[in-house]
Amino acid sequence: QGHFGSILKIELNEEENILTSIGEDGQKIKWDLQTGMQLERRAISATNSREFQTLLSDFKNNSNAFLSNSKFLDEVIKVQGNSDTIYEINGPKISLIKGGEIIVSKTCQYYDKGFVAIVTQPEGKNLFAASNDGKVYVYDKTNLKLIGYLEDHLAAVNGLVISSDGDMLYSCSADRSIIEWDARVLSLKRRFHGYSFRLNSVTFHPDGNSIYFGNEVGEIKKFDLSSYVQNLENYKVSNHPINSLQYIAIEGENKLSFSSLNNRTQNFDDSLNKVKTHAKYHTFSYKQLQQRIFENSFNLYLEPAYTSMYVDYSIGAANAMVLAANEKFNRKRRKMIYKKNPKARKVTIRSDYAKFKQICVINDSLFAVLKTDFDPMSAISDEELSLWKIKGRKKYYFGTDHSRVEDIAAYNQTFLYILKTDSLIIWNVAKNTKSKLNLMSFSFGGAKNIWIKDDYGFISNYANEVLVFKIKDEEKLIPVGVLKGHEGRINDIAVNVSRQLIVTVSSDATGKFWSLGNCKELGSIIPVGSKDFILLSPDKNYQITKNAYSKFGFSAGNQFIYPDQFDLRYNKPHEVLAKIGIGTTSELLSLKKAYQKRLKRMGFESENLKDQTNLPELVIENYSQNEAGKLLVSLKAEDANYDLDRIIVNLNNVPYFGSKGYSLIKTASNKQTLTLDLDLLNGLNKIEISVLNVNGVESLRMPLIVESNAQKKQDLYLVTLGASTYKDTRYNLSYPHKDANDIAELFNTKNAKDSNVVKTLSITNEDLTLSALEKCKDFLSVAKAKDLVIIFYAGHGMLDTDLNYYLAGYNTNFENPKEGGIPYESIESLLDGIAPLQKILFIDACHSGELDEEELAEFTEQNEEASDIKFRTAGVGVKAKNAGSKTTSQMMGELFTDLRKGTGATVVSSAGGFELAMESDKWKNGLFTYCLLNGIKSQKADLNKDGEILLSELQNYLSSEVVLLSKGKQQPTSRIENLAMDFRVW
Repeated sequence: QGHFGSILKIELNEEENILTSIGEDGQKIKWDLQTGMQLERRAISATNSREFQTLLSDFKNNSNAFLSNSKFLDEVIKVQGNSDTIYEINGPKISLIKGGEIIVSKTCQYYDKGFVAIVTQPEGKNLFAASNDGKVYVYDKTNLKLIGYLEDHLAAVNGLVISSDGDMLYSCSADRSIIEWDARVLSLKRRFHGYSFRLNSVTFHPDGNSIYFGNEVGEIKKFDLSSYVQNLENYKVSNHPINSLQYIAIEGENKLSFSSLNNRTQNFDDSLNKVKTHAKYHTFSYKQLQQRIFENSFNLYLEPAYTSMYVDYSIGAANAMVLAANEKFNRKRRKMIYKKNPKARKVTIRSDYAKFKQICVINDSLFAVLKTDFDPMSAISDEELSLWKIKGRKKYYFGTDHSRVEDIAAYNQTFLYILKTDSLIIWNVAKNTKSKLNLMSFSFGGAKNIWIKDDYGFISNYANEVLVFKIKDEEKLIPVGVLKGHEGRINDIAVNVSRQLIVTVSSDATGKFWSLGNCKELGSIIPVGSKDFILLSPDKNYQITKNAYSKFGFSAGNQFIYPDQFDLRYNKPHEVLAKIGIGTTSELLSLKKAYQKRLKRMGFESENLKDQTNLPELVIENYSQNEAGKLLVSLKAEDANYDLDRIIVNLNNVPYFGSKGYSLIKTASNKQTLTLDLDLLNGLNKIEISVLNVNGVESLRMPLIVESNAQKKQDLYLVTLGASTYKDTRYNLSYPHKDANDIAELFNTKNAKDSNVVKTLSITNEDLTLSALEKCKDFLSVAKAKDLVIIFYAGHGMLDTDLNYYLAGYNTNFENPKEGGIPYESIESLLDGIAPLQKILFIDACHSGELDEEELAEFTEQNEEASDIKFRTAGVGVKAKNAGSKTTSQMMGELFTDLRKGTGATVVSSAGGFELAMESDKWKNGLFTYCLLNGIKSQKADLNKDGEILLSELQNYLSSEVVLLSKGKQQPTSRIENLAMDFRVW
């Protein structure tokens, strides 16, 4: 999550590879320097407490500087340099002092923005000074000559720390980020920060099928509760926090109303993505005009003119609205804006100087105002609670003690609930009668906010808990339970009775789902970036969108672990969504099948994945590289309770021992000592080694980065398969056998060009049967780790009645592909467990994109458009595709990061699922093959014109060229791709 306020201090622990920070949000965070991710986050104390200030003053780095911050410690900061040299900063001035005399002094670029921290390079020449103007000043420490600025922070720089060797500099800022700088070349290396924002407001759509969140950066996010989704709808509607969200009825239509600190309340239409002003607070204000000009014309963010803005609507026929605000600037008298209905003229009601704390519209003719007058001398606030009659704009004071009123809320156009720290007053304003409820009787004290929604009340306290009660007979409250789980302030609550669902949002950046019946936590949602999100269940299961994987993980001691390591156990979207009540029955079934299919591919059954708190342990005891480029790695593995199952070695994201790893089952022990012999590729080799126990629990992955300079000759092993003629002649094609031969002929010329040995096995027409794959296995079995393997198939693609995917061989029974058909898995398995690390599978056939044995969608065969174009499809018994349905394969690709680690190969296919692969006399080949051949021969696939065609370049070329020539009818897909293994193909 990161900090949700200015970061005030940082501390570096090089021995443990940890950076620690303290923020004005009262949080202390430990960051992992290896990944840049958060390891530990805990609240320390109130930021205005003596304890917090003492902790700040004691926060020191491990180098040569004492760090201070002018916001908390008013003192001159001195740093000892070499011998008798002292560096001193005092406000905007920095001085070099020798022998007690000031030799030279410099000032900030902006004199009123003072220095707050200073460090020097122990052995280098630089001195770094942090300033409130958002810059880190870089001086020559011998004479304070200005060298330059580090300017990537967006707000005041509060602290600095430097590594013991002087190479790495870290700065923390009010922009809520920490930057790691290369102190040698004065450049930014990376930024440490949270990926989520505080959630301020929440509301349900009236139909209950979606929910809207408002966050601190002016975004409204829509989350679909009715179906499985892979992204949030995101709308940027303001430059300021969205403080309130609610649906109101305007002229018979439900409108989403929101307010932020931008002088108005607005309505938002998400179908048109349009914002319309409902009411302005000031018709004209110089400050508002200045702010709009700077923000809209110069794209600059200015601090809002308001510290808070409040809006509330009546639920009566008139839709009466009251708007109030606390302004930063010198407003001697405050005001409230009232509108009887959306089209009515606004009415200004003047008030006294005390600040607004809350407003509440009771009905179309009456509203309540809570104001506070804080006395800084006594640290006591005096609250004033008053009723206002709209007609005549008349104010009435209550005849009771209203000091320490925390919040107010209206119910049923008659009742006003007045919340105090330890009690709740229920006032019937029509009868002028009051009753009192002692909150301490529920063991619930420190109350601070109240919401009344749909006959339910919610009271939050300073411990971030919420007391839930049902309102019965208007004045009788029946406790339902207490919501516990948020780490930060609870900002808003929504309830949907039909779904029996409560949603809370908090400054901890999470929205939480709760059961209305028993107040049990069902799950959490954390919006990340603009459209991504994470869904978590209380038992650690999750659904996570693809782009959020790098922003989420687990911590174990002083190590951060990315989520794919625990995907087998916890990546269970079907369970997370089912618990919250999201998605259709068919979607949840598809998600469950995708999960089970994935376990099957990895060799596990769900019942074997027992929950356990301990992880297996693996230690790399030593490793060495010989002259031939082989790496010998000695390992020791152990599990306290269970036998070990397998060793997983990923080299550049390729499973070195195949998808199921190096088996340890034969030895059946919970302790193993062994040495692995690994072939390395030329250049950098990123290796990760882990051990799994029999329950599918994986140890922490031990990383190795080894560079190999051993010159190795790479051979190409090429398998080309093509069937044009079939035993059932009705399905004959013209070009697949030629496709296979043309590919072989093209790559054989690579031998002379690159001095590589090209070994080719071509099997076509009558010889292409399922049994012929044994020849392919034998052919590939002698290939070495450094070699490149390419398998190419051209021919018919088809489905059987169970929607299993087959490639056609000569003797295939097209009415029942199980007879003589070549299962797709049999082709892919040729690439699993073989030594070569660079592997590609090309398929020029219909249905080659995303079809497998558990496809849920179905296909309608299309008519041929021209007499010379044929489609390479022979599907059996397939019907119209259900619009909007998702296949199990699609879901696996969306949900699980380790899918592509099955073989480590990249699979490039001629057509996406349910698309048509074409061949024509015009091309004398299949279209996909034609583009593949032409892209290489003409070098058009060499997109950056450097004389080499990388796999990524070839993929991009095929993707655009095939679509262009087929006029969009055929769209190649990379069914599986290893993003970490891009290599030269030509």
